[in-house]
Amino acid sequence: MNLDAADLGVTVGSGELAKAKAGRVTLNGAAVDQSMAFAAAELVIATLQAELSDKLMTAFGGGEEKTGSAEPAPTVKLARLAFVDGARILYEDTAVDPRVEVSVNARTLEIENIDTGNPNQRTDAKVVATVNEFATVDASGWAEPLATRPTFD
Repeated sequence: MNLDAADLGVTVGSGELAKAKAGRVTLNGAAVDQSMAFAAAELVIATLQAELSDKLMTAFGGGEEKTGSAEPAPTVKLARLAFVDGARILYEDTAVDPRVEVSVNARTLEIENIDTGNPNQRTDAKVVATVNEFATVDASGWAEPLATRPTFD
């Protein structure tokens, strides 16, 4: 499956938990099998504008330990995820006093080799961004974030 869509938007909780819009979303070489495993060659999101709150994770049960014998989650395999033509993300943490607001303006944000079914898969990342208008981040490296002992470089 290939997809090319323009002017997409989403809101969660009437917008107070999260809202986002993208000028264009392009998905190439995507497939889903009978186990609901998802794989794609590329997902490119252009001109992303997102507002997120710490309340979003709480609304979806984040931080709660799961018990019982649940079936394993479907795997996700993505060769390349890129945010192009700018990505602006605003995050609000209301769990602390005073609340914290973080603004990230990413000029480059690219992640390659995502594979939730292979915890030892190295995932490469590149980011060039400005945080709260004054701090600049320019980094690239790799991570094995799903490994038993996560490693990063």
